[in-house]
Amino acid sequence: MHSADNEFFEQYKRLDKLCGEIYSCREGVGSYIDDMESEYVAGLRCVNTWAHDFKMLKHVRWVRNKIAHETSRYQICEDSDIDFVYDFYDRIYDGGDPITLLEKAKKEAEQQQREYRKKQTGVTYAHEYAEPEYKSTSKNAKKSGCSGCLVFTALVSAAVLAGLIYLVLFLK
Repeated sequence: MHSADNEFFEQYKRLDKLCGEIYSCREGVGSYIDDMESEYVAGLRCVNTWAHDFKMLKHVRWVRNKIAHETSRYQICEDSDIDFVYDFYDRIYDGGDPITLLEKAKKEAEQQQREYRKKQTGVTYAHEYAEPEYKSTSKNAKKSGCSGCLVFTALVSAAVLAGLIYLVLFLK
């Protein structure tokens, strides 16, 4: 194994372990990819880097599998693959990864919807005070022109995410 492939492999394992801890599973990067796939349309609308990150995660998983399962006389990974794995790991830790940015955008849309409802009706619900407020300051989060559509998408996405979490946690 070439030194670059070895470095890539070690960093990929580190990323996979982090994702595995997040999803409480063994296939961490695979679970992250599955989560992105299930939220793909909403992610494209809300996170600028969604499509690139999705494509690169699938690519680096493929590179990892190629290194793990094939013997080769040539270097399999590229420097950009190593850089991506390092960067993605750091973005997860800093809260700048696609799934986190999408969740922040959803919470912001829900907050805006509550504020709009409050202005229209003048009614404040007690449960609104218990939820934390998130303001997305990331340049990666897009503003949606249709907050009602975004809220609907957020609710559907939350239901799908809840279903996935239920499947992962309770049907092992």
